[in-house]
Amino acid sequence: MISIKNKKGYVMLLTTIIFMMVSLIIILGLSTPTINQIFSARDIWGAKQSYYLSESGVEDIIYRLKDSTMSLNVGSPENLSLDGYNTITSIVDTTTGKIIISSSNENGYKKNIEAKIIQGAWVSFDYGIFAGDGGLNICNNCQVLGNTYSDGDITGSDGAKIVGSAVVTSGSQIIGNNYTYIGASSTNTAWAKDVSGVNLIGNLYCLTGTNNANEKVCDTSHGISDVVTAPVSEKNINQWKAEALKGGINKGDYLVNKENDVIGSSKISGDLIVEGGSTLMVTGTLWVVGNVTLTDGAKIKLSPDFGKNSSIILADGYVNINGNSVFEGSGTSGSYPIVVSTSICSITNHCQNNNSAISLSGGAGSIVLVAPYGDVNINGSSGARSVMGHSITLSGGASVTYDSGLANLSFSTSSSVGWVISGWKELEN
Repeated sequence: MISIKNKKGYVMLLTTIIFMMVSLIIILGLSTPTINQIFSARDIWGAKQSYYLSESGVEDIIYRLKDSTMSLNVGSPENLSLDGYNTITSIVDTTTGKIIISSSNENGYKKNIEAKIIQGAWVSFDYGIFAGDGGLNICNNCQVLGNTYSDGDITGSDGAKIVGSAVVTSGSQIIGNNYTYIGASSTNTAWAKDVSGVNLIGNLYCLTGTNNANEKVCDTSHGISDVVTAPVSEKNINQWKAEALKGGINKGDYLVNKENDVIGSSKISGDLIVEGGSTLMVTGTLWVVGNVTLTDGAKIKLSPDFGKNSSIILADGYVNINGNSVFEGSGTSGSYPIVVSTSICSITNHCQNNNSAISLSGGAGSIVLVAPYGDVNINGSSGARSVMGHSITLSGGASVTYDSGLANLSFSTSSSVGWVISGWKELEN
């Protein structure tokens, strides 16, 4: 017969066992989410390590391709090791560049990164008008269909229109004349130290302003806009000259006076003259040491072989386009002729025959005009897609109609301007 003392011992033992079991269940219940989080964190960390390892493989190849001293040592496939793990990178040549794919597998976490690169130069025109210190002067019945930026004053006559935003920096002004119209929607902006005489749809950022339509007052919270880097630099210009020179030198003036003429990449040591009724097809980059003149319906167009790429016609002298002369791209969307003048001809310092650095009177078409050091003067029923100049003048009903494709122009070139990334993405396993 079990004594009462022994019965009490059994009860205590059973109670202890039950307590331990309940405690174990509680501990397991509390620790399971923590353990799951640890495993989940390990999974995330492993996936990230695998992803970054694949990215490193792509970046390693691009870095070596960009470095002329290492580019000859790039093969396919390439193996990159990091912290005991490997990524294998393969390179496939395409008609426009290369496709680089790097694949890693860290503890079962597979990641594949693909990059597409092309060898060429990229230029981005983000504004319909980009004016330097000389500013923009826009007449009545003239218009800019797109955003406008200027380091100098923007001066608009009665009825002038900027159908987009207008931004002025360096303490300059936007000066309208009863009224200059700015904006197409509430998201557009007029932004300058002083904004006066405008009829604005959108936000008015200024420190001072008078005589604005609807008694619109300045929002002073934004101060003065930061300076924006110009879309075309001296480096770009030197690269284009080097590219043209690879095609050889045409000595003296180059005269086009027949229905169809073709010219490839070259440096013309004299003037380029395209007479009325004549067409010049360009198959490469042109550098004209003298002046460029088109008259009476002359045409310059890019070869269809450019596809979606654009090309450069660069003059050290002035460019004069008149008489409904036109420029055309390759026929593929996104292709534009870029006409550049490095002349210092300006409103106050006209060159021969009173030419500005670039003068456009009638015609032009899908063209981009660039005169970093001089004046661009567009007159009459003339049009361009984007204009950059030290100073810019629109008169006689001229217009600039911005095309969003200009924000990412590409150029087909064999010059050593480096590899440019045109695409980057993670591939599905």
